[in-house]
Amino acid sequence: MAFNSNTNKKDDMETEVEPYPDSEEEIEPYTDSEEEIEPFPNDVEDDQGTSINWANHHGIELRQKACPHNCITRLSSYDLLELRKNKPNSQKEHTQWLLDFFFEHATQDKVCHLVCGKEICEKCWREVHEVSIYKYNKYLTESRNGVREKIHANTASVRPSIQNSESIGWFKNFVNDIGEHMPHQEKITLPAGMKKTEVWKIMASDLDSQSLTKSSFLKIWKRSFPHITVVKENPFSKCHICTTLHFEFEKCGRYERDAKMIVLERKKQHWDYVRRQKEAYYERREVSRLFPRKCLTIIMDGMDQKKTNIPILFSKSRNSKQIANLQQVRTHLLGFLVHRDSEVSGARKVGYGYFDLLQYPHDSNLNLTVLLQTLLDYKDCLGRELHLQTDSASDNKNKIVLGFLGIMVHLGIFEECYLHMLPVGHTHEDIDAMFSNFSSLLKADIMTLEELTRTFQKLSYIKESKIVKEVWDFKDWMVHHLVNNHGLGDQFEFRIHTLDKESRTPIFHYRRGEGERWLPDCEDENSFEHQQDKCGIQIFKDMDFLRTKPKYVVPTEKAMYLNRILQETCPKLLECGLLKDEERQWWEEFSSTAREKFLTPPINGNKVSTHYLNLFNV
Repeated sequence: MAFNSNTNKKDDMETEVEPYPDSEEEIEPYTDSEEEIEPFPNDVEDDQGTSINWANHHGIELRQKACPHNCITRLSSYDLLELRKNKPNSQKEHTQWLLDFFFEHATQDKVCHLVCGKEICEKCWREVHEVSIYKYNKYLTESRNGVREKIHANTASVRPSIQNSESIGWFKNFVNDIGEHMPHQEKITLPAGMKKTEVWKIMASDLDSQSLTKSSFLKIWKRSFPHITVVKENPFSKCHICTTLHFEFEKCGRYERDAKMIVLERKKQHWDYVRRQKEAYYERREVSRLFPRKCLTIIMDGMDQKKTNIPILFSKSRNSKQIANLQQVRTHLLGFLVHRDSEVSGARKVGYGYFDLLQYPHDSNLNLTVLLQTLLDYKDCLGRELHLQTDSASDNKNKIVLGFLGIMVHLGIFEECYLHMLPVGHTHEDIDAMFSNFSSLLKADIMTLEELTRTFQKLSYIKESKIVKEVWDFKDWMVHHLVNNHGLGDQFEFRIHTLDKESRTPIFHYRRGEGERWLPDCEDENSFEHQQDKCGIQIFKDMDFLRTKPKYVVPTEKAMYLNRILQETCPKLLECGLLKDEERQWWEEFSSTAREKFLTPPINGNKVSTHYLNLFNV
């Protein structure tokens, strides 16, 4: 059928469409008969015949729902096609389109319902745009109230799946159990040689169907846990087992799958062992907080002394060439964390810091002296058991420390004492996180020792920061009364207690770690060499030394480089003109009284010394 625009326009003028009657009569269903309802005017046929047919069909449906005035007839098929092309793709876009339309065409009293430049009634406009009465009234009201953009209530909300929540919870617990807190940076590293793929495989075996896929897990790790890293080698002390297994794995050929699986299984067993030891420490830590009358848990460690040497010149304005390379005053920090609720800060741990200038050897004498000072703060609520967590260095794993704990059991201060040590290479714990927090505070100009101690005390959970002025010589005091015990280098837990309630002779048992039996075992004759060690290994030959008091360790300047500091550092600092009045006063006092203040041994038997030994009642 040929298209003649003039003829059609004339037909439009002459054709009259009868309006629907006012009575609500039932509308007969639509049929394909063109005799019942005539097609829209201006309907044409072109290459898009299908679209025109749709428009005709849709237009006829709209006419059935139109208002009594039948104003939909003002719209042609082209108008309906244009509406179809510009129809919003989503519910959100449709809502925004409604708000934009009302903003442009609605006032407080009237709405101009335009479709392709043609005005129609509200009912026909809603039918054309498929807008319900509720939605029309809702967004018209919001537009008149000034709403220009509709934000869905769930925008920016996150609804993780069950697999997502389970995997994140598992990963957090896994990192807490096996992660190493680095003391020099705010990062947590997994054991050396562990790969992200291996972590995912362990999680998949534990969670089964609740686990995420590998790609999803790695994305969450990268986005939510950037501070958790994997390393090929531990930057500090290395675990011998981890290093050996990593070397064996690298020796396996590309296609030696069985050999690789055996090494990976041994790695997993080792990681499970380390994980059990850390979980046991966290359990003891929690018991100490919840039941202070039952036990007291303390962890101790030393910080890398290079970071605390003074003066610390951080800002460029004071770091001149004249004083940049001077010999610093060497300092050392021995930190303690007592796992009790703090009454001051509200934290679940209490921190202590003890600074020295390397005038004393860093051995068990220094460790036990400051441990004794820390215990004095809790002499009214020590608990029945002491759990001391340390690393496995020689200044902690020796007969002097066992003897010290044995004395506290013998005197009835504690019923039992436990010495716990994590395996070498896996010793970084919450106290290293404390050192990391302190390191972040050292990014400033710190010129004096007092300023250094004040900076450490800025941490919210730190109760006390002291300078060590005296060290007890526990080694010389008890060494000749100790039983020599050898072959315990690969053991990491010791239990000191007594079986005889009258004489309270201290004995000890040992084991490699949590989950293993205590040795010697009285039911296993192969677990002890001498019959007298059947029920426990004796610590002391006799206890006669308790009738005397330990003497002081004599301080020395061998490791202090004191001559160089007094001859070079102090004069140049005082001449540079970069010191504040308080700093200048400290350095002047240090240059004149350093030997007298730090190298003069205390007088044995003075009041302060006796106060420390009041805990021992000797």
